[in-house]
Amino acid sequence: MKYCLLSLLLFSFISVAISQNSGGKNIYTSAQFKLETGNTYDLLELIPDVSATEEGTISIMGNGQAMVMIDDKVVSIDGDYQPVLQQLSLDMIKHIEVISTPSAKYDAEASGGIVNIVLSSNGMQGIGGNAALQLSTGNKMMGNAGINYKKNKWNLKFDALAQEYNTEVTKTIDMEQYNGADTIYTKQKLILDPNLKRINANISAEYAISSFQNVILSSKIGQRQLVMSSDINSESSIPDNSYAYTSYREDKGATTQTNLSYTNKFSKEESLKRELSIQSNYNYTNGGFFSNTQDFYEDNTNKAFWQANAQADYTHELSETSNFETGYRFYTRKTEMDYSRDSIGVSNDTSRVSEDIFAYLEQVNAVYLQWNSKLGQFDVNIGLRAELANTRGEQEITSNSFSNTYANLFPSAQLTFPLSDKNKINLKYNRSIVRPSIIQVNPFVNDQNPNNIKFGNPELAPTLIDNVELKYSGNFTITNAKEDELSHNYSLAVILRNRQDEIYKAALASSSNPNVVENSFYNLNQSRDFAIEAYYSAQLMKWIKIDVVPSYRYNYQDGTNIDAQIEGSSNIFQLKTNVNIDMWEGSQFIATHLYHSAYESAQGTRPSYRKTNLSVRQLFLEKKLTLTLAVKEPFNQGHYHNLLEHSDFVQDKSMYFEAPIFEINVRYNFGNYKASKQDAKQDPALLN
Repeated sequence: MKYCLLSLLLFSFISVAISQNSGGKNIYTSAQFKLETGNTYDLLELIPDVSATEEGTISIMGNGQAMVMIDDKVVSIDGDYQPVLQQLSLDMIKHIEVISTPSAKYDAEASGGIVNIVLSSNGMQGIGGNAALQLSTGNKMMGNAGINYKKNKWNLKFDALAQEYNTEVTKTIDMEQYNGADTIYTKQKLILDPNLKRINANISAEYAISSFQNVILSSKIGQRQLVMSSDINSESSIPDNSYAYTSYREDKGATTQTNLSYTNKFSKEESLKRELSIQSNYNYTNGGFFSNTQDFYEDNTNKAFWQANAQADYTHELSETSNFETGYRFYTRKTEMDYSRDSIGVSNDTSRVSEDIFAYLEQVNAVYLQWNSKLGQFDVNIGLRAELANTRGEQEITSNSFSNTYANLFPSAQLTFPLSDKNKINLKYNRSIVRPSIIQVNPFVNDQNPNNIKFGNPELAPTLIDNVELKYSGNFTITNAKEDELSHNYSLAVILRNRQDEIYKAALASSSNPNVVENSFYNLNQSRDFAIEAYYSAQLMKWIKIDVVPSYRYNYQDGTNIDAQIEGSSNIFQLKTNVNIDMWEGSQFIATHLYHSAYESAQGTRPSYRKTNLSVRQLFLEKKLTLTLAVKEPFNQGHYHNLLEHSDFVQDKSMYFEAPIFEINVRYNFGNYKASKQDAKQDPALLN
């Protein structure tokens, strides 16, 4: 019966995947999804309101890149979350908190929400760790290992990751440009052959000064090298504008990051608790890339990035049911790019030869105050964050510069009302910000395709976002004929989101050359979303669990301040499904499927797409060894396609990735953790 149902579900899953053409704080544990081993990515992939990729891209309810934290501390200053997802094993994680609407306590730049990984603190002492090796088609290989040693007041950790892949990507750009009575056709096809190599290592030392004070020092080093060769073939109706050549690009860099944190919970004898946390971190990344366009140009760019943060947070209980939190944060970050281009080979065009140095500096000071209380049956959270930001950009050789100083207030409020012990309503509001990135303000022109150039906009303003979320959630339990208790969880969320000065990438016909399309960044007049997301998780039988997450989003964008034709609305439907089946002892089948409907942006139309992953896991050696076999994108339906139509031009872009991907993953966990005598006295369960 079990295997018949497995076959039926797999057949249904495949049928759904090929039937159509392409065109508060929620807490989750691995036990909820019956995962016994794996890494952080394995768990994130199954969380209903999260979309995660192995490359480190994480979004909550489709709302852009989320911020990743560990125990309320920022994981990566530079936004590189991949090592965390791959290296942190599930046995080190207590639970994961998904915060779609962060309070004033958190950085206002966490506009995409926060994924906070809370580590396990079970009082066990000894040594333990894990090692994993992943091999897949596309010449992809990744290995990582970690070790953790706990003894008395010390907790030492070390982990490392090495990765290499070479997966082919085909990119095409078809363009029609209307120049009076003439129509200009341009078609460019790029076959990209990237080879990425990277290594990362992390080391941390935690020392318990006393039973209520501890200090943590951690450091991260990393190195990456991306070598990409591209066969480019461009056809054009413009005389002498067709060409074919090979481009070579080498992009490499190294990064170091150091973090220091101190926590003081003061005396545990106090009836009302107090806690002070101080942390600082520093990141430096340097590197650059070299690009050689056969017989045309040679580009060299050196890039350096610095960032330093300092933060202090204080919590004070006012009573057993209320407290206030306050804190201060300062960060400064600077990016400097040294760019030069030389004409080589047969090219005699010196008009595109250039050099410059661009430096971009950001500094932000922030303070916040937050009050949390229980008023009757209501849980209340009210906060306010104030930030003062200074930005400055400067081109050294051309002597162009710009600067901006602005202050903002970021209020937040949360209200939770329990309807019963199994049902509750949660209402949230917050304001957040998206500041322009170095890519979006960098004025350097990328004209590798001279008919389709790209550059940044130094005059961009930051985007302010107001979020309102109303959520109803609950659960119930069913007892079947075998007296198995089967849990069911459900929720329904309504979200309103208004964006002021949303940063948008637009394509416009060049005012100086009708044969050229210019791609740059602008602020829209207005942008708003209305979304509904439902979630239902059902333990159908003791050995089978299904999660279904349908969502609907209405989006409106008005960019008529940029161009009269940049305006549009869309209705977007998305369905995420997870199926988890225990087949036999220590064996598990997991299937995930994502469907995203077609939609329109202010400028462009994208067809629907689907993504499917299938995997089987088997545990060996008393659950210490895990073997996973996976197939990703078995139906090869996750391609990117965008059609942009304008009265001056039509641009059709598409990208095709190598698929399906077959993957094998072996993970081994080891350790001899034991409860210390002191911990055992405090919690005898640790000895069991």
